[in-house]
Amino acid sequence: MNGSSTIAKRYARAFFDIAAEENRYEAYYEELMKFSSIVQESGDLQEFLANPIFDNDDKRAVVKTILEKISLSGIAANFLNLLADKQRIGA
Repeated sequence: MNGSSTIAKRYARAFFDIAAEENRYEAYYEELMKFSSIVQESGDLQEFLANPIFDNDDKRAVVKTILEKISLSGIAANFLNLLADKQRIGA
């Protein structure tokens, strides 16, 4: 298993544990899918988030704007912001 796969599993496990504690698997899944579908619908957005040439502050600002428009729960929004902060969105 490569390093990024191991890291992804750690983030996923942490989020899964929170969902389990709150018994909100389905709700959080739907929220993450809402964000994911927006990213998947735009090839330009996918390229922007994945491209290391773009500044991470700009990526975080874009993620923040998307999150404000789709109004996710605090937990889901915080998780996605964390991924953006740690440069794991689009990775």
